[in-house]
Amino acid sequence: MQFTFILTGLLLLVGALARLVLDGLAIFESAILRFETLSQTWENYFPAGLKFLETYIPTALWNPYISWILEQPSFAIIGATGIVFILLSFMFRRRNKRRLSDEFL
Repeated sequence: MQFTFILTGLLLLVGALARLVLDGLAIFESAILRFETLSQTWENYFPAGLKFLETYIPTALWNPYISWILEQPSFAIIGATGIVFILLSFMFRRRNKRRLSDEFL
């Protein structure tokens, strides 16, 4: 379980770094400091997903919280999610690790 969380967290961090590099290339090309938001990234890769999600989430939850998250830079949200997964992996650390020397004593 711990390995799965660490692997997921590292993959998310790699994705955040890739998104940051792509944003940096766009900044270098256009000379305008502008990062792609999470909603723009989501629309680029999975256009129907955001509309589908919006229909099933209540408006009371969508307007103040989820719309704010979707307007943040995508590399920041993806990176923060990766860090949370890595920190959660420490919850699943085995407490009673058996060592080979313990079996022979």
